[in-house]
Amino acid sequence: VLTDDPAGRFDRTPDPLAPVRRRRDAATLRATHVKTRDGGWAPASGSARLSVERPAEASAGEPPLGGLHAGDTVEVVARLSRPAGPGNPGERDYAASLRDQGVRAELWASDPAAVTRLGRAEWSADGWVFAVRRRATAVLAETLPAKEAATAAALLL
Repeated sequence: VLTDDPAGRFDRTPDPLAPVRRRRDAATLRATHVKTRDGGWAPASGSARLSVERPAEASAGEPPLGGLHAGDTVEVVARLSRPAGPGNPGERDYAASLRDQGVRAELWASDPAAVTRLGRAEWSADGWVFAVRRRATAVLAETLPAKEAATAAALLL
């Protein structure tokens, strides 16, 4: 179950001078089941950060993860891993940042088709909050210049 709305992000590249930066869609999900080696399903719990590579031919205006929203039930075929810690002393500790959010694992998928919606979000308090936030952000983006809209959204929402 997605616990937040997906967002588009640029992938970190090992070479900062690389001309192409891949775009990834990311969201946090709450796991309920994991497929076992024997093909069955085992109950699971916990949060994971889902990252899905966006195809190069995808348009910039296309919504992240095909329009999925917080509360949607999804099935994901992806590589499961532990978040990586800092590579050198003084670097940002991404794993610690995710742990602070209650996220203990990462899921990596190379194709948006790896994420299948099983059910739409039920109306809950979290669903209402994300719906209002989504609409308010859209109104700010329509009525203010881009820089001011981003600042207003960060401060207000």
